[in-house]
Amino acid sequence: MSRFASLRFRFPFRRYQRMVLDLAAERTQDRKFHIVAPPGSGKTIIGLELIRRFGRPAVVFCPTTTIQRQWREKVGLFTADPAWIESHTSLDPRRLADINLLTYQVLSTPGENLEFVERIALDRWVDDLLSSDQAQTEAEARQRLATLRTANPPAYRREVAKRYRRVKRDFLREGKLAGREFLHPNARDLIDRIVALGTGTVVLDECHHLLDYWAFILRELLHALPNVCVIGLTATLPDPANKREYENYTALLGEVDFEVPTPAVVKEGNLAPYRDLVYFCEPSPREQDYLHQIQRHFEGAVWQVTQETAFQDWLWGLLFPETDPSGFENLADLLKDEPLLCIAAVKYLLELGVPLPLDVPIIEEMLEPLGMDDWLTLMENYALRALKVSADPRLQALYRELRDALLPFGITISEQGIRHYRSPGDLVLALSEAKDEATVNILRAEAEALEGRLRAVVLTDYERLSARTRRLKGILDPDAGSAVRVFRRLVADPVTGRLRPVLVTGKMVLVGARGRALLEGGIRRWMAEQGADFQWEWKETENEEVLRLVGQGPDWSSRTYVALLTDLFEAGLTQCLVGTRGILGEGWDSLRLNTLVDLTSVTTRTAVQQIRGRSIRLDPDWQRKVAHNWDVVCVSREFDKGNADLRRFVARHRHTWGIVTPSLASWREKIGVRGTSRSLVGQIVRGVAHVDLHLATELAQRDFRRLDYAAYTRRSLDAPWEREQVYELWAVGQPYDNIASSISQVKARDLKFRTALTVQGALGAAVRRVVGSALVMGGLVWVHGALVVPWATLHALPQVAAAAAALGGAAALTTLGVNGYGLWRVFRRAFLELPADAVLGDMGRALLAALRDVGLIGGDVEDGQVRVVEMEGGYYQVSLVGAAPEESDDFARAYQQLLGPLGEARYLIERDGASLRNWAYRPLWF
Repeated sequence: MSRFASLRFRFPFRRYQRMVLDLAAERTQDRKFHIVAPPGSGKTIIGLELIRRFGRPAVVFCPTTTIQRQWREKVGLFTADPAWIESHTSLDPRRLADINLLTYQVLSTPGENLEFVERIALDRWVDDLLSSDQAQTEAEARQRLATLRTANPPAYRREVAKRYRRVKRDFLREGKLAGREFLHPNARDLIDRIVALGTGTVVLDECHHLLDYWAFILRELLHALPNVCVIGLTATLPDPANKREYENYTALLGEVDFEVPTPAVVKEGNLAPYRDLVYFCEPSPREQDYLHQIQRHFEGAVWQVTQETAFQDWLWGLLFPETDPSGFENLADLLKDEPLLCIAAVKYLLELGVPLPLDVPIIEEMLEPLGMDDWLTLMENYALRALKVSADPRLQALYRELRDALLPFGITISEQGIRHYRSPGDLVLALSEAKDEATVNILRAEAEALEGRLRAVVLTDYERLSARTRRLKGILDPDAGSAVRVFRRLVADPVTGRLRPVLVTGKMVLVGARGRALLEGGIRRWMAEQGADFQWEWKETENEEVLRLVGQGPDWSSRTYVALLTDLFEAGLTQCLVGTRGILGEGWDSLRLNTLVDLTSVTTRTAVQQIRGRSIRLDPDWQRKVAHNWDVVCVSREFDKGNADLRRFVARHRHTWGIVTPSLASWREKIGVRGTSRSLVGQIVRGVAHVDLHLATELAQRDFRRLDYAAYTRRSLDAPWEREQVYELWAVGQPYDNIASSISQVKARDLKFRTALTVQGALGAAVRRVVGSALVMGGLVWVHGALVVPWATLHALPQVAAAAAALGGAAALTTLGVNGYGLWRVFRRAFLELPADAVLGDMGRALLAALRDVGLIGGDVEDGQVRVVEMEGGYYQVSLVGAAPEESDDFARAYQQLLGPLGEARYLIERDGASLRNWAYRPLWF
């Protein structure tokens, strides 16, 4: 009998959980199961059920102790016997049981440095000093190491440790040493005991962390376990952009076996519907002044460089060398080899009013105004190709001036070209004090709409001032962008102060003084219920409105007070928690959280998914809960890189799914657009479009300085009262198609053709005009004949017939004369000005044929799957429906390229009689 025979999940499995379990039952020969599902979807239940079914001792690895405890709690859903849980599960690596719930850290604790690896690390340090010219000879470099080891041992150890880790990773990656060689003796002993236990199942929870060192160590463990079943559970895959880390990950877990997107779990009714919103703000006057200073410094340096005749001579020689004075051949080659440099150079000369040779080929991009990227391209190439290598001290000084001017923009000029890093200007936008006021306004609106039901969390990157912001002292607040600063602002506001906000970090707990009495009662109740053993008290701070909660005793720790404050939050004794994503991010759960304000700078798919997953748990007391996830974005129109925070916002939503909401009449009046397409409302899309469809369109088509950000903020601030409509829009529990496809959107006014009629409609209009006029003229002729020639005699019939023929001819000529212009317009619009949707469809079918020919899309995808949908506001959507997601993606990207800047590319789209749906019209085509 299986050791887990007494276990049974006490509730019905969700539909997608059954699908995963059925898949595992079918693939009995597989030893790896890689499952991706959002936070709150029940991955832990799947893991425990697979452990039960496999029936062998199991080890579950988790990234945090919080998640470790959650696994043990979930075992209680499989048995009502606490004694079974106590005897058959273990959180202690020193006492292994049937189900062992451990953290990754206990397995990967490093041992003492291996002597030969440390020697290699020291050699690499010497090489670093020599390559950076910090030392001229090896002897000089080694003397520096010896001096530092004696004079500053901590700094010496840090430098050695940094390089030791790199060498260790290289050894592990290349397989030169077994991972256990680097482990602490206790970790090696644990591996031996896990093997001796006969472990048959290993569950890797939140496995997106397994990118580097942890992946290597676990690989060694799995190699030592014969016939082990490996289950990988995660909410999101790591970013494949880092090829090495992604290969480490997939080598351990293989490709994804089953993925459940967040919207599907919402549609099933197992997560709460949600909506992503945005609040735009501008830097404070002090911050704006600093950005102006950076901008003036940059513009001054660029002006100084470009006013030099040496720059203009270099640029002219680049485009029109003496060997090719016409510039035609050289420019064509330069456009092919270095298109960005060529386009930027021509733009500069045209803007300067310099006449170009007549034969120079000009493409559309060269006629656009010079932008920041163009300036950077010109400065990078001139600095490296002319200034830095010049023997002229004046030009060398100009190089240094230009280099220094770029630093505040987060740009350095190296031998490898332009390099970007986190600039002071970027930090000012990311940490702007204007975001505090934005947070207050958001919570005011949410509190007014939800009243006592509001449960809000404000997330920041860190607790207090970080080292990277100290260089901006005097520009940024000492606690810029921190949890402490935004907490103080919430406490000071009369509306948000009534939410009794609490700050919780890994080091401290702060509360507003006005909520003290309620919180005291809640703390005493929780201690009694949990049997917790600690003492606590309030301590005053420098701010009389803020108190600090301090404690001591056997049970007092960050783990304890986070659990305590979560309970108080669920009960409504505090309606707002402020903290860092390290505490209130991955692994932290709250059922009643319904408003998340994200002040972090994260953009990676993994981190964004983990943060957004906090707010969408089902609330047992609010059956129609709709969660709001807010981004706060600071934009400066007067700073060339004033969209740094905006770019982060776009990147954050690039991989985030959400629902498109309708444009209400009041919003249309504010924004000044006709509205969104009925075909998109209620659809699940990725990108900024699900935050605001019109904003996504504007960002794609207009310079960021020209957007009306306040209008979008006003629209978002209306959202707290629209939750019920959004819940209906999600259509929870109704059938849905779980298919991902990509769509290209085209603005009709940007196309070179315009019409209101199809071929069939045009011919129908022409026939109606002619037949209608003929009937009218025929009636007039009949009346005239009846009055002028009444009861004509027989011998007069020939004359009557001749008169009738003359009148008929006159009627026909009159009909053509009356309708001639209208018929010409109909004909021109049907055959000369082509219908936009028809031509877009032709282009799509031609592109599909090309993609099929080169094997990028399967031969089973037919022309009829190219769909063109007309939207309101003059837009068209082109997509490939019913194809695989990868094929749909390839088609959309190719279509965008097809309609993008031409450069050297030329496209010919065939259109003949076969493209007309009705064969009767084909002879009319010429």
